[in-house]
Amino acid sequence: MRLALLVKNKIGFINGTCLKSAYKGDQAMKWEWCNDVVLSRICSTVAPELVSSITYASNVRRVWEDFKEIFEKTNPTRVYHLWNEIGALRLNTDSVTFYFNRLKDYWDELDVSTPHPCGCDESKPYVEHMGNMRLLQLLVGLNESYSQVRSAILQHKPALSVNEAYSVVIQEESQSHKHQQRITYLIAGRSQGISPRKPASNFKSNKSSVGTEKPQFGGTKSYSNAAIPSNEASTSTSQGHFFTEEQYKQLLNFLNFQIDELYNGKVIGIGTHKGGLHILWKQDQYAAASTVTAVNKAKENKTMKPRCTVDNKMIMLWHKRLGHPSPQEMKHITRFRDAIKEKLQDSYEICPLAKQHRLKFPSSTTTTNVVFELLHLDVWGPYKVPTYDKKHYFVTVVDDFGRYTWACLIQSKSDVIVVLTNFLCMVRNQFANFVKVIRTDNGTEFFNTKCDELLASHGILHQSSCPYTPQQNGVVERKHKHILEVARALKLQSHMPKRFWGDCIKTAVYLINRLPTPVLSGQAPYTMLYGKEEHIEQLRVFGCLCFSSVLPRGDKFSVRARRTAFLGYLEAQKGYKLYDFDFKSFVVSRDVVFRENVFPFQQIEKEGIADIFVPIGGLDMQSDSSEVMHDPVGTKGHSEHTNSAPPHSDAPTSNEDLIPDADEAQVQDVAASDHLD
Repeated sequence: MRLALLVKNKIGFINGTCLKSAYKGDQAMKWEWCNDVVLSRICSTVAPELVSSITYASNVRRVWEDFKEIFEKTNPTRVYHLWNEIGALRLNTDSVTFYFNRLKDYWDELDVSTPHPCGCDESKPYVEHMGNMRLLQLLVGLNESYSQVRSAILQHKPALSVNEAYSVVIQEESQSHKHQQRITYLIAGRSQGISPRKPASNFKSNKSSVGTEKPQFGGTKSYSNAAIPSNEASTSTSQGHFFTEEQYKQLLNFLNFQIDELYNGKVIGIGTHKGGLHILWKQDQYAAASTVTAVNKAKENKTMKPRCTVDNKMIMLWHKRLGHPSPQEMKHITRFRDAIKEKLQDSYEICPLAKQHRLKFPSSTTTTNVVFELLHLDVWGPYKVPTYDKKHYFVTVVDDFGRYTWACLIQSKSDVIVVLTNFLCMVRNQFANFVKVIRTDNGTEFFNTKCDELLASHGILHQSSCPYTPQQNGVVERKHKHILEVARALKLQSHMPKRFWGDCIKTAVYLINRLPTPVLSGQAPYTMLYGKEEHIEQLRVFGCLCFSSVLPRGDKFSVRARRTAFLGYLEAQKGYKLYDFDFKSFVVSRDVVFRENVFPFQQIEKEGIADIFVPIGGLDMQSDSSEVMHDPVGTKGHSEHTNSAPPHSDAPTSNEDLIPDADEAQVQDVAASDHLD
């Protein structure tokens, strides 16, 4: 790195000779640019694990000094590991060059980690000693095939340097490689520099090339596999084994073209043993032999006795005797192991009548691209305990695209048509959109003349699940499960009476719509519907104690707040829905002080107090299901108690009846046109 900076004339940025304080104006900006260039060069050079420590550095000199302080000091642990690596390094199957380069890398790192000799006459013995040590380290790691070279180097006087010894070993490696190639060529029949095989001395030839010689006398021409010098070919008697011309050509052809196939485990040919050699058959001979073998095997199969088999009727009889087991079970019986077919049950109708199960449900592949393209609807109920406004059911509407949910409390299933009519009007007016498809179960609340006429008038396609198959309407079924889990948690937390389950349901839906979900890749249904994120600073603990300001204020010495319980949120008003314990009524107010760790209904449940509610006028909300998407209460900018309360009645009732009358106190269903800031 220092050398690279010297070449680029940037060494002053790390040694302190080029400081930013010496430049001003445009020169200072150029200094910053050069400083960043040097810093980027260092980042690209250091180890990846060190880059994170200098990513946000701005002064290259400070980075250089930090690295110098950390890595320039001698590290005994690293020196120990270097000596250990040098002692364990061996040549093995690597080349001598690769082995020497690795040794040299270790030596260079040791030189950096240890003090250098001064170069005077007194340090020369130390330098020679270190050279001898490194020569021994080089020789120790060589293989036994270099034992002669190793002995020659050790006995040489004066002692060779490391580089001289490396040169000798390299020469030995080159000669050994050439010798191995020579042996390989001899085995393969294509030796370099060796003349072709000479004919035997009892033949006279006109040419010396193999395959073109013509014998002068009758008889079979033969060749020797013993090498004969060219100057003695005419006088010496050949020795060794002799091959005919055909045998010699087959041997050359085998060695030249099929030597690589000797070790792949495949059959490369079939032949006969003749004259000390295995002569391979030609292709037509091999095909004829294969045909004869196949014919012989066919004849043998015909003469074999047929294997004893079990008749299908016998199998069916035993299938009945054993109580109609599955084919997999019958295969474990030895006598039926090879006779059982997988489709045994297809030929007998008792098995499906007795053991047929429902088929697996595939994963849904339905996708939507815009809101209100597909709606999932379902009705939950009836619940055995009605709400304080006599509601037994609630209708759930889920948008398939954004999973936004609407829930509406109803008294009976006949109110579904009213809810559906108002919902379609709300979609058209508030979102300037139209519903294209709805998906429901086969309940009569969805399949009747009024619903059919309504959907037909809007051009809406009505999809339904198969009878007794709620899995096909799984989106809204799972949404019911989610709503009930959250509502149950809210009720158990607040210890509310069961007749407040409607407020638990509506609050659960309000919270679910504002919670991110993995189905939407971390987005909330509210964001998918309105295109903006909802603030959650207004959320409070459901059912907790709170104090609502008294408005309007009359008497100067009267109380300024009333003790209430928090019952949820309103979509169409910027306030909280509360229950006033003093006036036994529902109120909406924005001036509320919360005690989120205190739950008043829990105290009432523990003390067993009798009826603290009386059927008096509550918050004036519409009770008819046709107004499920609107709430006319609280149009002014302040909260108000709609009715004054008479003194508390002493008539004792159960704690579950601590509610106002349904005809005088109604609640708003979940709306979608406005939201609480």
